[in-house]
Amino acid sequence: ENWEKIEEMRQEEVERLRAMLTVATSAAIKGDLGGVREVRAISDQLAKLNGLYAPVRQDVNLTSDIIKVTLTNGDDS
Repeated sequence: ENWEKIEEMRQEEVERLRAMLTVATSAAIKGDLGGVREVRAISDQLAKLNGLYAPVRQDVNLTSDIIKVTLTNGDDS
């Protein structure tokens, strides 16, 4: 049920972005640089929502140092 709701929300967002893309594309075709930037940004977001980008490999190196810690209750006796 949650997955269905998530998919429904994703689809609504895709439809909203496509409507915005139509307007931005019209401006971009007329030579509006702001429209061009919007087309690129909207296209990028659509690609992300639709899983079109390949996963990016990230190498992670973890190191750990062991630190000895002595806890006291503050009573020196």
